[in-house]
Amino acid sequence: MKNSSHLKLSGLAIIITMLIGLTACGDGAGSKASMLDGSGAGTPGNPFIVASAESLAKVGTGIDGWDLDACYKQTADITLDGLWVPIGTEANLFYGTYDGGGNTIANLTINRAADYNGLFGWVESGTVKGVHLTNVTIITIGDYDYIGAVAGRLTGGATISNCSASGTATGRNAIGGIAGSSQDYSIVEHCSSGLMIDAAGYSIGGIVGTNTGPVQNCSSSGAVKGQYYTGGVVGANSGIVQNCYASGNVTGTDSYTGGGVGRNNGTVEYCYATGAVSGVYSTGGIVGYNEAGGMVQNCAAICASVIVFETGRDVGRVAGFNDGGTVTNCFARPYMVYNSGVPSPNKVDGIEITVDYGVQTWWQNGPPNGPGFSFGPSGPWKWASPWPYPLLK
Repeated sequence: MKNSSHLKLSGLAIIITMLIGLTACGDGAGSKASMLDGSGAGTPGNPFIVASAESLAKVGTGIDGWDLDACYKQTADITLDGLWVPIGTEANLFYGTYDGGGNTIANLTINRAADYNGLFGWVESGTVKGVHLTNVTIITIGDYDYIGAVAGRLTGGATISNCSASGTATGRNAIGGIAGSSQDYSIVEHCSSGLMIDAAGYSIGGIVGTNTGPVQNCSSSGAVKGQYYTGGVVGANSGIVQNCYASGNVTGTDSYTGGGVGRNNGTVEYCYATGAVSGVYSTGGIVGYNEAGGMVQNCAAICASVIVFETGRDVGRVAGFNDGGTVTNCFARPYMVYNSGVPSPNKVDGIEITVDYGVQTWWQNGPPNGPGFSFGPSGPWKWASPWPYPLLK
């Protein structure tokens, strides 16, 4: 019942957020606007045009009406020079819409002792979409948290969609390749990250560090390292992680490490992981620690290895430790390597794959013959060689 209610609430939140977005800036932003850099009125039909580093630095400053609740449209690739100050702070949240238009922002560089680090610091009920960040460098000094290439923190039903990031990030807690924290049914969707993350704290994820809303149709290829609650997609999840995959290695220097999610008391479904996973306690190919109320279903662990550093600690091909949650219709690659390098094909954790899983037919078959991923015109998945696993559209 808990998961059913959670799904209904999340669905309602998605609808509300979509309606808010259409009322504010909507998908038609820029349809009537001039393309001249710095022009526009910050309205849905005539957003402020961002086509240079100078204009990007003006977003949300309040100068000439470039407020935190305005509409913005990026119309050209931008290369930054020097240190970046995130848009939106704890005292001055970003409520607007930033449409990157599919353009890139290169060399985003942050090096400071402060919370909320990313292109945006804190987004409250706003939208960031279509932004592709390359060569990101985020260094957070000292005991500060909330780090993500696109946004440090999302609240109030904020949305990040169709964004990507590559580069590096270091810091302490709540770090993600796209968003450090996504709360209050905020949404992260159709995003990809190659960010290499090296963290000293908890809630570290390839896409989102700590999550209470939907993370869907996302992929991570960067190596992720954290201490507690470390996952290839999400570090700590009490929302929904759906139709996602991680291909990078995941390393936890302490507890709860998973190829997909580190610690889960929400829902993880239709996901897979292929990287090497290692940790100290509760280490699993999909989820490190699945709490009471947590659900893991229709997932596949194709990891090369799942290893715990201390022999005898909880480790599993799908879930490292299932503490009263449910794990159903999940699959695991045979001969996955465990602690000492000895293959353990008889480990009972997920349905062992006994047929060729490098073809679309296995993935789209429903249990017990496959995880039942959705392909076709309406499905989120596609098949494209030479990558031997499903890709997201």
